[in-house]
Amino acid sequence: MAYVKKLKPVSYNPETGEIIGARGKPWSAINSAGYVIGKFMGKTRTGHHVAWYLTYGYFPRYLDHINQVRHDNRLSNLREATESQNMMNKTKHSNNRSGYKNVSFDSRSGKWLVVVKRDFKQYRFGLFEDVDEAGRVAEKARNEIHKEYTSS
Repeated sequence: MAYVKKLKPVSYNPETGEIIGARGKPWSAINSAGYVIGKFMGKTRTGHHVAWYLTYGYFPRYLDHINQVRHDNRLSNLREATESQNMMNKTKHSNNRSGYKNVSFDSRSGKWLVVVKRDFKQYRFGLFEDVDEAGRVAEKARNEIHKEYTSS
């Protein structure tokens, strides 16, 4: 006769975002991308996907952390998104030289270029001498195009 150890189910607190593992301990491991991870259904999974599954009963393809804090798994901070919507709510790249999202230096013209993307299409908003003006234009464009998925 085989001995099978029955583990307690994983639990989730939607108010705090805390996930309690099968052995009764909170998930605290953070992967290199900054997401909480743990074992669930025989696989290592991200906490936000497990939280969604435990609440709604399915694993969405993409989930967005509204406040961009990858370890904040409160249900109020999670929303289902398309790949494009998820990309809209990203933080500024670490190698950004303009100081603004969607603003890059165009070496051919010697000016600052504003390009905003949505659904894998590029929308160009012009070239600017002044980086701060380009930043203002980029922010306005993001608000119009990205709507509720806009991030600074």
